[in-house]
Formats: sequence, C-alpha cells, structure tokens
Amino acid sequence: MKFSMFIFEHYLKKYEPVSVIKSEESTIVGVKLFSYDKMPDPDYLYIGHNNDFFYGSESREVLLVHRKDVISLSTSELEDVFNDVIECIAFYNSWEQKLLSTYNSPNPEQAIIDACADIFGPMFFTTMSLQITALSKQYPHGSINRNWDDFLDTGTLSIERFSKMKDSYFMLNHNKIWECGVFYEENVEKYPYSLMVSQVNLSGKLTGQMTIISEEPFEEYQKQLVPPLKQALCLVSNTLIEGDRSSIVRSVFLDLIGGNKKEVAIQKFYDLMGWTKAQRCIVAVLKHPNSLIVSYGYDVDLLRKEFPGALFCVNDDRNKEHEILCALPVSYPPETGQGEQSRFFDFMERMEFRYGSSYTLEGAENLDIQYQQASAALRASVKQFYKCAMYELLGFDGSPAYRKSAVHPAISRLREYDERKNTDYYHMMTVYLHNERDRVKTADDLYIHKNTLVYRLKKMEQLFGIDFENPYDREYLLASIICMNTL
Repeated sequence: MKFSMFIFEHYLKKYEPVSVIKSEESTIVGVKLFSYDKMPDPDYLYIGHNNDFFYGSESREVLLVHRKDVISLSTSELEDVFNDVIECIAFYNSWEQKLLSTYNSPNPEQAIIDACADIFGPMFFTTMSLQITALSKQYPHGSINRNWDDFLDTGTLSIERFSKMKDSYFMLNHNKIWECGVFYEENVEKYPYSLMVSQVNLSGKLTGQMTIISEEPFEEYQKQLVPPLKQALCLVSNTLIEGDRSSIVRSVFLDLIGGNKKEVAIQKFYDLMGWTKAQRCIVAVLKHPNSLIVSYGYDVDLLRKEFPGALFCVNDDRNKEHEILCALPVSYPPETGQGEQSRFFDFMERMEFRYGSSYTLEGAENLDIQYQQASAALRASVKQFYKCAMYELLGFDGSPAYRKSAVHPAISRLREYDERKNTDYYHMMTVYLHNERDRVKTADDLYIHKNTLVYRLKKMEQLFGIDFENPYDREYLLASIICMNTL
C-alpha cells in the first residue's frame, strides 16, 4: 500500500501537526531517517529534527518531509515519532490485506464493511436493485435511520426506505463507474455527506455501490484510503481496476500460504498469475540483515524488476519477524529450469539476503507446505530445504502432509520411472541401503552379477541425482523409505 502525507498527519495528531501539504497523491512506499550522505528518494518519507533539514536552525521539532510536503510535530522525540510512523504503516498494510482477503467470505461486502469499522463512519452496500445486503452493525437502533433498524431486525430493506431512495439524489451517482464522489442525500438528515465507491463486473458493468455517510465533510486522509476499498469491491465482483492486479495477487498469495485452501482462493490465484495446475514453482523466504520493514519496499521493487515472472511480497504478520516471500515459477523437466533458479540464488547471494527455499512442487494447493519448508530452511540456517528435510521428516511437530512433503524427492522420481519403464530401481536402492552399501551381499540378494549392480547404481545416481557417497543423502533416503510406510 502506498501512503499519502494526509494519512501520516492524521495518525500523528497527538503531536499537534502543523502541515504544508500540496500533493494529494499516495506516493510514499516507505520511511527513512534523514541523512546528509544520500540523495533523497522521491518515494520515501524522511524524518529528522528541524535543524537536520535547515542548517543553523535551533529548533529540535521533528519534521516529516516528502518531496515538497512538510509536517512539523510538537515534539523532539525522534525515536517515538519514527516508531509511530512504522506502526502507522503496519496498521494500514494489515488493513489493506484484510480488505483484499474478504473475497472468499460468505458475504464479502459485509466483511469489507466490518474491516472498515475503525476507519470510516456508517457504511452500507447496495445492489443495482437497491437492495441493501450489508451495513455497519456497530451502530444501535435509532442512531442513524429507519433503514439501519430494519436491516438489523430482519435483514431486509423497508418499502418506505426503498421509495425514498428512488426519489433522492443518491440515484444520480449510480452511473459513475470509477468515480468516488461526495453528494447530498436528503433522507439521512443527520449524515448529509456521503462518499460512494462503485463495484463493477468483468464487462465493466456496475453491480453495486458502497456508500459511506458522515455528519461532517470527509477528511483528506479518508479519501486517500478509498483505493484499497475499490480494489476489494472489484475483486469481489471478479474484476480489477487497471494497475491493481499486483496488489490483489499478493493478497491471495498471502492467503494461500496461511493455509486457506478454499477452491475460490486457489482458482483466483491461477487466474491472476496466468498459471495452470501443472505449473511448478519454488517458494523462498528472504531476510535482509540490514533492512527494516519500511526499506523492504525498495528490495521488493528491485527483485520484481530482476525477476518479472516471479511473485514477491512483504509478509508483515505482527506475530513474526518481517520477511519477503517469493514464488518463483520453474520449468519442467527440472533441468530446463535450473538456469533461472541458479540466477535467482546467485542474485540473493549478491544482495546479501539470508534465505531459505522449498522443494519444487506443482500447483497452488502446495504453497502453504512450501512456505513451511522455506521457513524451516531459514530457521536451520541452510539455503535449501533438502539440507534440513530429514530432520523435519523425522520430527513430530509438523502435520502429516508437511512431513510427507519432506520425503526425499528422488523417491517419487524413482517410483514413477520404475512404473513407466518397468524397472526395479527403487527396490534395488532399498536393498542396497539396508545392506549398508555391501555390493556383494546386495548382488546376491537381488540375484544379479556384481558388475551389473555397479552399472545400475551409477545410472541411478545420474538419472535421479542421488549421491550414495554422501552420508546425509544416504541417511535421508533410508529415513524416507522407512517413513513411507507410516505417512
């Protein structure tokens, strides 16, 4: 979410801000402390004392500066202000995420209104037949109008209210598909100001209106918060405003890695990404040792430019440390996609990211499993899940599905190859490992010549990427074989 100076001005009102704000656009992607050594980034908000910005000034008041806009606060506590700005960014990013994840709720318009309870005043959603299907429920009987009371009591719209709405100025604004206008509606005496947000379908046809009413004129910061509301409504109606696709797909991705496997969320991800169920990808969790959450925006922009086919977003879950998440599509067969993967990991090294990456799996249904794999690798301080997968497989903390995903990837390839080519490589490997690589005993048990066994073992290593000389790989394979019967 991009921020405007009006949003920060409102959030910091306890500091009695004095502002000179000329820009009404939301262009701020992050915040930085004032520095003499760097050229200012036009997309960032800079925080410092007055005498940092103005040489020779004796004032220590904290200033927020973005381009030509300035907010002066009646405090000299720079750290407190910086922390409050970070809280502001986290709060509204979380709010946006909550809005954009409402599309799979039973009544998504009601979920959108509920998410806005602490931000806007009374709200209601109206279909094109003027049927109200959702409204703010935190207002008691008699506090707004008859319409609210009827809906709270019976869930329907009164005939009296229906007639009044047809004759009011409210209808004059229905044809404004993309606009959010302030208008007067005669039949809500206490709330003369209204802000309308349109919902449209795939063909651009108006399907409903979200209306916010207020006793006072709307503040500028509230108008700046309308775009996420529009995005959420259009997502519910299965369409997107131009330029909003990336924020929506990131929201759906975060929904999926959180374990929401509803069919509507999975299908929405496929539609937005242009993927099929056969698409393979890896998931990576990235952390930068020198970055705060507010500077992750710069890192994400850089990563998106370098890997335009991948999906990057910041996970700002308050229950854990901030991290950058990535879904990198890869080709199949695996070897054809190794170039892009290698370039991705090389780039992470150059950027000095700490990262953990998952196995390559197929379909969006596995994104939550892959996120757990990548997170496990990062916790174990290894780059690939393979390096810690055996311990996850033998552990007891994960779900059966997660532990099953930790089985050595060569196992499924071996079984698939045996079934397709009518070979017995899986059985041969099992006997060989159980005999602790004793070739003579293995050859006797399999009733084949020792040289034949040696040849087939080498071919097995080449075909399936197995390294029988690697102690970890051997133990991992043997643990996977044993666990296959219990998972």
